[in-house]
Amino acid sequence: MRLLRNLVILLVVVLALAVAADRIGVHVVQNKAADRLNGRFLLTSKPSVSINGFPFLTQVASGTFEDVVLAAPTGRVQAQGDDLALSHLAVELRGVKPRDNYSHASAESVSGSFVLSYGDVNKLMGDDHTSIAYGGKGSDGNGRVKFTTTRTLFGQQRHITGTAGLVVGKSGSSIASSGVKLNGAPIPIISDLVAQQLTVNRSFSGLPGGVRLQTVDPEADGVHVGFTGTNLTL
Repeated sequence: MRLLRNLVILLVVVLALAVAADRIGVHVVQNKAADRLNGRFLLTSKPSVSINGFPFLTQVASGTFEDVVLAAPTGRVQAQGDDLALSHLAVELRGVKPRDNYSHASAESVSGSFVLSYGDVNKLMGDDHTSIAYGGKGSDGNGRVKFTTTRTLFGQQRHITGTAGLVVGKSGSSIASSGVKLNGAPIPIISDLVAQQLTVNRSFSGLPGGVRLQTVDPEADGVHVGFTGTNLTL
C-alpha cells in the first residue's frame, strides 16, 4: 500500500514538472516570437503573442504550432504612397512553421482585423476637397460614412454633402465607396455626376502576400477592416 502511494506521489510530481516545463517553454518561445515579429506583418512595435494548444512541447517537436494569436495596439500599412496608422490590430495564425531559428515562418492560414481612423481614411481616399467622417447606420443596418465636398459643376463651385457605404474592392486589396447618396436632392444630372466622382477605389500596397480584405465596416471609432489569407510567409 505504501509503495502504491509513493508511486502515485512520484507520478504527480513528474506530471507537475512536465506541465511546468511545458509552460516555461511556451513563455520563452512567445517572447522570442514577439521579438522576431516586431516591425513585421503590419506591426510597428512588439506584439503580445499567445501560442495556444497543449502540450506545447509536442508542437515544438512536430515543428508546427497549431494556433498563434498576435495582438498590438498599433500598426502600419501603406496605401496610395502614404503610411496609414492602424489600431487594435488582432491576428490569428494557423499551422505556423518556424524556420531558421525563428527568423522566418510560414502559416497555413491567417485571419484578423484592424481599425483605420477617419483621418487616415481621408488620407486613403486622397481627395483634398472632400472630408469624410462617421455617418451612422444605413437602413440596411450597415455603417456609412458622411462626406462634405466642394465640386466645380458647370462652371460653378458647389458645396455638397451626403453619405456613402464602404466595401472591399474587387481586387481584395482595396476599399471602395458605394451607394453614394447626396443631401438636398440636387437635380439628377448633378447627383449622378457627383456620385460618379465620389465612387472611388483605393488600394493597399503594403499587405503581406496572400492576404485579402474581407470586410469593411464604418463605426464611430473608425473603419473596422477584416482580412484573411492562406499560405503566408512571415
